[in-house]
Amino acid sequence: MYSKTLSFFLLTLLILLFTTQITTNTAIAQIVKGEPIGSITLSPLGIFEVGIKMKAGASIKYDFNADEILLFVIHSHKGGQVTNYSAMESNIFDGVFIAPIEGDYYFLCQNLRTSEAVLKYSIFIDPEKQIIQYEEIQYDIITLSNSNIEILNFSQEDKQILIRIQTPYLTPGFANITIPRNLLDGPFNLQGTLTEHRYTQNNSSSVVTLGTPNGTHDVSIIGTTVVPEIPSPMIF
Repeated sequence: MYSKTLSFFLLTLLILLFTTQITTNTAIAQIVKGEPIGSITLSPLGIFEVGIKMKAGASIKYDFNADEILLFVIHSHKGGQVTNYSAMESNIFDGVFIAPIEGDYYFLCQNLRTSEAVLKYSIFIDPEKQIIQYEEIQYDIITLSNSNIEILNFSQEDKQILIRIQTPYLTPGFANITIPRNLLDGPFNLQGTLTEHRYTQNNSSSVVTLGTPNGTHDVSIIGTTVVPEIPSPMIF
């Protein structure tokens, strides 16, 4: 009985602290990221969360491992309402979460101790396939992101793919975009509101990794070489 009462008290305290941090900008350290894999050192009372857009019924596997006991909460924001789906104190927090409705979901942890805690985390996001069709050929574009990604346009003339990234609420955007090299090849120049960008290549494809601030952003991926235009047949 005591354990359940304590957990309820800690969860209530977390929500109060979290709300106070947003509305009054107190000195509690709060870090929000979009990258699904990483590590971080949490200061005492520090809050860390990863935000991800999910469709209704989508499932996601998560694995958090800390060297101290932390409070873990899975929750969502809709307007000014916060809904909690799971909360526990542990140094290990893992499992599978299924989104009940489409929305923005957050994997949050807080260090309620008086010393620092080191946290390693992995959230396994399923990649999505989108199609660019040029002439009569379809090219698969594979995206892995915490955000919604929409391909707005492919321009053979400008050697450019234009995408739109819509991040979760108050969360930076993160994306890996796999592009066939026979469609658009590097070196690449990225234009838009970005916090980082880089790319790697193998024999068949390029993986462009980029980060954005929170919100909705249009990003141009400009290559160096592009699929050649198919000439129209000559009529004699």
